[in-house]
Formats: sequence, structure tokens, C-alpha cells
Amino acid sequence: QGKPVGKSLYEDDHIETAKQIMATAQQQGVELVLPEDVVVAASPEEGPGRTVAAEDVGESDVIVDIGPATVAKALDPKDFHGTVIWNGPIGITEVEEFAAGSRLLADNIIASGATSVIGGGDTAAFVDESGLHDKFTWVSTGGGASLELMSGRELPGLKALQK
Repeated sequence: QGKPVGKSLYEDDHIETAKQIMATAQQQGVELVLPEDVVVAASPEEGPGRTVAAEDVGESDVIVDIGPATVAKALDPKDFHGTVIWNGPIGITEVEEFAAGSRLLADNIIASGATSVIGGGDTAAFVDESGLHDKFTWVSTGGGASLELMSGRELPGLKALQK
């Protein structure tokens, strides 16, 4: 969308992929919720953080979490049906102040009663450290591998075991 990200990390070689995903979602009538506001800080290691509109991220800011307007729009447990797959925390969960979005997502997935699959080491660590592991259907440290498996791709480790 061309919005500033300050000093936040991003993968320049995936911008076209992101644009394709947004175009596909629009063509198929799927609402793709992108941040309207974000929490920024001078450092990803410590607060304080402040909430700004997504287009107002400063050059020296680091995006550390989603903001309350985005949370209100995207994380309603009534919207979670069937199975929820969560791969990757929303904020920098190692810093408690920057984990609010991830905590709200976790709470809302649990409240929804949906079958829940948590994938990825950072997400699994957050869920475990929050004492929520047993509230989800399945928690795996294999985020990328979990997504590969669900997409029908062959996993080399499983292929070797089958032999």
C-alpha cells in the first residue's frame, strides 16, 4: 500500500506477492484486514509504545504491535468459525507491552470455541509462556512446515520416514 514502516523489518522481495494477495482477495470478495493503526516504539526491545495511524509511522519508528482500531476490526471472536490457523505472533511478544494484539487474538480464538491450530516457534512460545497451551486444539513449533503440510506439499522429513 506504500505506507511507511520506519525502521521495521520487511521483505522487499515479497512486496509483489503482498500486492497479488490483496488483488486476489478483492477479486474474490474476501475482506483482507490490514492495520489501520499500529503501536510504534523507538526500539523493539522496550517501550514505551505509542499508537499512530498506519500512514503516520515515522522514519525512526519500529512497528511493534497492531493498534486498538485494528484490533476492534479484526479480532472479534464471533468471526472465527470452524478452524482457525494461527502462524506468527502479531506483535513483539517478548516485550509484554507489545504483546497486547497477540494476547487478544489468543483470547478471542479460545472464546470462539473453534478448532485451533497454532504453528510456529514464536507463536508456540508465546502461547506456552502465557499459560494457554492447553486451551488450543494443537500447538506446534513447526510453523512453515505446518503450512507446507496443510497446503499439500511434500515434507522431506516425512518422506524419509515413510521410506
